[in-house]
Amino acid sequence: MSEPSPVALKLKALGIDDEAIIEKIVALGATSIEDLDGLTETDLITVGIPVLKARKLAAHLLEASEDDL
Repeated sequence: MSEPSPVALKLKALGIDDEAIIEKIVALGATSIEDLDGLTETDLITVGIPVLKARKLAAHLLEASEDDL
């Protein structure tokens, strides 16, 4: 069994445990943790994350991205 990617590990740390959702996010082009900053609420909903959880996650990703500036 291969090691989980950094993207998968970060998503799991953020509460996304569903492997199918993680695979869909990677399929959107997320190959690094930094790529997660580009995900929108709509992207998250499209891959199957419930609306309220998607809003919270999108806000968290945006906040984390702004902290890096």
